[in-house]
Amino acid sequence: MNGEYRAGVIGLGRMGAFIDDEMAGHPVFLVPYSHAAVFAHEPRTRLVAGAAPGEESRARFRQRYGDVRTYADYNEMLEKEKLDIVGVATHAPLHAEATVAAAAAGVKGVLVTKPMAISLAECDIMMHACRQHGTKLTIGHGRRWMEHFRYARKLIAEGAVGEVREATAYCTHGLVHNVTHLFDILLMLLDEPMAWMVGYLEGEFDPPETLTHRIDASGGGIGRTKSGVGIHFAGAHDKILGLDIDIVGTDGVLRCLYNGLGLELWEKDPNDPYTRLRKAEIDPPQETKSQTTGAIEDLIQAIETDGETCSTGEDGRAALEMCIAIHESQRLGNQRIDFPVQNRELSVWCR
Repeated sequence: MNGEYRAGVIGLGRMGAFIDDEMAGHPVFLVPYSHAAVFAHEPRTRLVAGAAPGEESRARFRQRYGDVRTYADYNEMLEKEKLDIVGVATHAPLHAEATVAAAAAGVKGVLVTKPMAISLAECDIMMHACRQHGTKLTIGHGRRWMEHFRYARKLIAEGAVGEVREATAYCTHGLVHNVTHLFDILLMLLDEPMAWMVGYLEGEFDPPETLTHRIDASGGGIGRTKSGVGIHFAGAHDKILGLDIDIVGTDGVLRCLYNGLGLELWEKDPNDPYTRLRKAEIDPPQETKSQTTGAIEDLIQAIETDGETCSTGEDGRAALEMCIAIHESQRLGNQRIDFPVQNRELSVWCR
């Protein structure tokens, strides 16, 4: 049935409604991409409403999406529209409150854009509320729905690099705002949790010695997973690398290059005593749909089967936890931080 699920969006900005304008012609990030555009395009959802405090945003939303109702207060929207699926695309400090409200209103599924929240305590609250009300929660770390990274995970699981020993990763911009994407896909590729991290923040950043109101920053760190895989991460606002990961194993190296634009497998070469590696022939699949389309299809399947999506609240929290661990390590003089991170209240404010 067309339009089976009534859908609404909280936060009518870039990811909520208009990022599609930036994605036209992109080789990897396909359209429709924003929450609203996918709801309008997906046959099983019907975009009926959106909420944002600014009248300019609401007017632009109505102009773009036609027969939709808009609200200044998302609580009013949730009460009046009886929505089945909600996209939460506000700034990060509002994610927790909006998600809890949507779950309490009885929606069947919520898609929250990254980062999941700005503290681990908020993640815990969001997950509890969704469990309590039977709401399926999925976090918009979109690369989990990219064929590129799913193929990379399959290669690793099939032993293409042998036993994984190290992972080196690079990403630009703020930890919570952007690097959470990198940490999420890294955890998906390795398929195991972190054990500990030591981190630093980039530049002259000198945060106060408090538990809350820390400002997002770029940085780096090292750590180990539960099985002992070494993690090395470097990030900064001005590095040319976008989102790159090298997975190093006993039999080879898998390179995930620049945000999904390339994938290389280097395997052992017994005939070359110098480089010891040769480039293997692989055939990565092409992307056929947008990451957000994949997220909504996955969320609908979870609703209909009472299952889980491939980007759960636990997954979103785990990615944020790595960011929080770096901030907490810096706050404590670059100490080692064991997982799970004990400081659940540390909040890192980002846009």
